[in-house]
Amino acid sequence: MNKLIIINALPTSKIFGEKLDAWWFAKNGFDVEFWDISELFFSEDKLRAYYGVSDDYQYIGPNHKVFKNRSDVLDGVEKNRKALFWYVTRFVKMDIIDDDWLLKYCNSIKIRYALQHFDPVDGNLSFADKIKKPVRRMRSAHKNRHCNPVAVVTSGQLGREQVSDNYKKAPIISIPSVKVKWAESDVKVQKPYVVFIDENIECDADALMLGIEFSSDVQGYYQRLQDLFSDIEQWLGKKVKIAASGKYIYPDPVKSFGKYEIIYGETFSLIQNADLVMGHGSLALDQAIVSKKPVVLLDDESFSVIKKDGVYDQAFRFRQEPLFISRVTLKDIDLAVKRDTSFYSDIVDKFFCEKGLIGDYREICRCEFEKLMV
Repeated sequence: MNKLIIINALPTSKIFGEKLDAWWFAKNGFDVEFWDISELFFSEDKLRAYYGVSDDYQYIGPNHKVFKNRSDVLDGVEKNRKALFWYVTRFVKMDIIDDDWLLKYCNSIKIRYALQHFDPVDGNLSFADKIKKPVRRMRSAHKNRHCNPVAVVTSGQLGREQVSDNYKKAPIISIPSVKVKWAESDVKVQKPYVVFIDENIECDADALMLGIEFSSDVQGYYQRLQDLFSDIEQWLGKKVKIAASGKYIYPDPVKSFGKYEIIYGETFSLIQNADLVMGHGSLALDQAIVSKKPVVLLDDESFSVIKKDGVYDQAFRFRQEPLFISRVTLKDIDLAVKRDTSFYSDIVDKFFCEKGLIGDYREICRCEFEKLMV
């Protein structure tokens, strides 16, 4: 049986792990091992903070192995020379994780390894940033000059472009994005409704791990949200539902959201069947593009600079200005509901799925990985 070893240098959340779906590969023709090497890059306290947002937030893959030092990782690579390694970190956090030693070693003993670029980005750049963009691209390509992947898995035209910039000779495996749900879901709640995509601003895993603050007035933020939801229900005559990922379970939901219902683990389905989607900078908002749903992006007076950056990056993609929660008007909502979303098709092609590409991401990868293992 072909051996596939998946390596992640970041802490692996259940959300990302289930999108990657290593267990599917284990059930469909591969001898899979999942290697967690995050302890080489993050302290015990940071990892505890990251996984502490929920009791089962940590993803456990097939034949899960945790490594605590470099020598054990390199020994493991040496003992599995015939395997295909899929390193799922490089493109994501290559500026904060010093993993050159791993890839250089793989090159030195001719290990076959693939990389992934699941999240092509093209943010809201200032004029100065646009001038610097070519320089950043050259620096990124220079940093990756020693990489020799046998393939890079990515999505959309922009993903192909960014992979080609960094790994000029690497074959590209183009897939429909793993970040969204392509198949239609059953209606989970009574229609019609408006859905708000929750991002917990007090107990976000990444923020806790990195010591980042998202809001200077958490309770004020939640109160402003409740006031807005009340207005929305009055204006549209539709209930507001809260879509939460489940990575954080609110111990006292009434304190945060009052009377408004929180639904865990059904975010994609709720977006697919909503009449209007509201949120800040959540990656889950990408589902609204694929499902062609009107969106209202929200800012708040309490948000930190780093939180606002995420909101405005999303706004750039959606071609709209974020609205302050406390200043949203009936006119704003009316314009949002009637907004032409035909341009979403171009965004899908650019970020999520190249035109003409069909099929399940896992099946595409299985077919291409098997070719690489011959």
